[in-house]
Amino acid sequence: MESLAKVFFALLWEKGLMLKGKGKYQTFPPFPFPDFCKKSSDYTFYKMHTISSQTFMDCIYLTGIRGYGYTGYLQEEQVLGQWFEVDVRLWLDISAAAKTDAIEDTLDYRSVISLVQHLVKTSKFALVEKLVTVIADSILQQYDRITQVQVTLSKPSAPIPDFSGKISIELTKSKSDL
Repeated sequence: MESLAKVFFALLWEKGLMLKGKGKYQTFPPFPFPDFCKKSSDYTFYKMHTISSQTFMDCIYLTGIRGYGYTGYLQEEQVLGQWFEVDVRLWLDISAAAKTDAIEDTLDYRSVISLVQHLVKTSKFALVEKLVTVIADSILQQYDRITQVQVTLSKPSAPIPDFSGKISIELTKSKSDL
């Protein structure tokens, strides 16, 4: 059971589901641990640090980035276009900026917003899966400080008869995935 718990904790860490908050490590979103983990000596969040070579990173959330684009499977979507909404989570270390209060020590997220808007406006793919991947890869390639990114791309008005919801795709990638 001990090794199973280590694997479980390592997977949480690797997938960005374990975060540091309020002086302790916690899962995101919060959920109860299986009993086999509670019996493990690695149940304490602090010991999780020794399981993975990754370190916990801070996270910047950029939500509601809107852009008019021409990605879509239907010909009308590629000709007429439609609105897209993008939410981005950026994992990086902001500790230096917290000490210096200098923008040079962190990420100027305005440039990430501009990049996302540019990619939505200028890309023309058949599938949103391709667009969300291009956005994630571009962010990781252009910003050295970012170690992991999660991109949620939504079509708020997908051209589907009798469907008033929105279609969303979420992709999480890290530098090691490039």
